[in-house]
Amino acid sequence: MSTLLEHALDAARRGLKVFPCHPRLKTPATTSGAKEMTSDELQIRKWWAQNPAFNIGCNAGVIVDVDSGVDSLEQAQNIAKIWSLPSTLLVRTGRRPGFGVQFHFTGDVNSQGPFQANGCSGEIRVLSRNYYGMWAGSVHPSGNVYEIIVDLPIAQYPPASRLAPTQSKNEDHGPMTIEEMRSKMAWLFRQASQAAVGNRNDSAHRATYFAARGFVTGAFEQTEGEIKKALFDAVSANYAPGDRDIRKMLAGSWQRGISHGPFQIVEAAEDFVTDSKGVLQAPEVL
Repeated sequence: MSTLLEHALDAARRGLKVFPCHPRLKTPATTSGAKEMTSDELQIRKWWAQNPAFNIGCNAGVIVDVDSGVDSLEQAQNIAKIWSLPSTLLVRTGRRPGFGVQFHFTGDVNSQGPFQANGCSGEIRVLSRNYYGMWAGSVHPSGNVYEIIVDLPIAQYPPASRLAPTQSKNEDHGPMTIEEMRSKMAWLFRQASQAAVGNRNDSAHRATYFAARGFVTGAFEQTEGEIKKALFDAVSANYAPGDRDIRKMLAGSWQRGISHGPFQIVEAAEDFVTDSKGVLQAPEVL
């Protein structure tokens, strides 16, 4: 059975760039998140020496992540033909029941974000914009493990693909555990507080929208007032006095999150563990 470090090195040797995410979560474990993705073996070994249980964020260029609408490998391959996607490496996600699958490609694409097409929904994620998927060996918050189900060389993303995003990348979030919501919220807060001028509005909107949905889900222990104050404190230092009405801006994002309602909760498995080398110790999960 391979360790998570071995899985990460395998991804890099296949041409993917990788970086660590918190164990059993999809949130980055590095200061700059996916911006630190690399195929450098020395750096990868340093990361997983810090924590052998780190999950593996990755991207070779473009990921087509299908969350729903297919129930088998055969259906996934058939829908890929409809979208004019070539045969490539496929990873089954940890989302169960259901059949989530990630199609991995090299190359780039101008637009990314959630899509709905031919009865399927998912997301297009692009390396050049620091978006990523989870690599084989990573553990979903539910306790299920990501696995390679079609082991092929990674194909080039086709310019003629019929697939395109249909909605804002900030609107769609799949089922999460409470721990995952809290971890992602902490990450979004850090990003919002450290955002550069060109990214500060987007970071503030994303953090506030997510916080509102997490609040109505019941994921946080803080009151609404405490969360809003923390949001204001996190982002206000990025703006000069009188630069803009920050409270009004955050209020709009908060209300949008409230209107979209709570997140779907998935229960975390309690029987998943790794040993000191990061080897999975739950055969029944696999």
